[in-house]
Amino acid sequence: MFESNGNIANGGLAVNFRHQIVLSDFNRFWFMNTDGVFVYFSDGTRSHYLCSYNDSNPEGSVIVKKPCTNITLSGDWLYYINESDGRLYRCLKNGRSESVVIREKVSEYVIYGEDDIIYSTHARDIKCEKEIMAKGVSPSMLCIAGGKLFFANGSDGNYLSYIRLDGSDGFHTTRIGDFAATFINSNGRFVFYTDALKDNAIFRMPADGGSAVKICGESAGYLHIIEDKLYFWNGSLWKYIPLDGGVAMEA
Repeated sequence: MFESNGNIANGGLAVNFRHQIVLSDFNRFWFMNTDGVFVYFSDGTRSHYLCSYNDSNPEGSVIVKKPCTNITLSGDWLYYINESDGRLYRCLKNGRSESVVIREKVSEYVIYGEDDIIYSTHARDIKCEKEIMAKGVSPSMLCIAGGKLFFANGSDGNYLSYIRLDGSDGFHTTRIGDFAATFINSNGRFVFYTDALKDNAIFRMPADGGSAVKICGESAGYLHIIEDKLYFWNGSLWKYIPLDGGVAMEA
């Protein structure tokens, strides 16, 4: 769940499908998920309709003929935000049994555990089951790791911040140093982020606390974690580094 949610927050532009890394060209494939049989995605060439493809159907098929964003596969369900009304929906992988999950307008969301949905609203709050966890923080890049929800706090200079998911501190919003996060991802143990104040270099920080370490000095964006590698877009091409850091290689 950590990898899936972190990659989707970054656009879902990279996915491991049948032992092959599929990388988007920022044109057709957005918010890619896979169950090993199909890749599910928002098709940029088909009005952002929710589509699927596999080796036997490379042109793809429309599953939901509505503009969909932030697609997340969880169990047998595909969750997505309908761009027309801003609500969160879900349907089965064949597009059937569609229903509204959250009726208010949702900006981003992550699925925590089996079916808990944490989401940001157009009113700039973070909620779970309609309970306000943080108010007026204008969050982006929601990412779960180590029992915390990490995000860029738009009401505080996009500084990297977190709230504890168990509410043990009253859902207090904690800023982590002076890191202006542009992209955030996690493998559950570490949080990876780019810092706008340091030319969007990539940093790694233990999710349970500790010092951040720069692991790549290149200007990076759209961080995606697949197995033991971190993929990123450098402005002109896809590259990757080991999760421990090192010299970036062309993907």
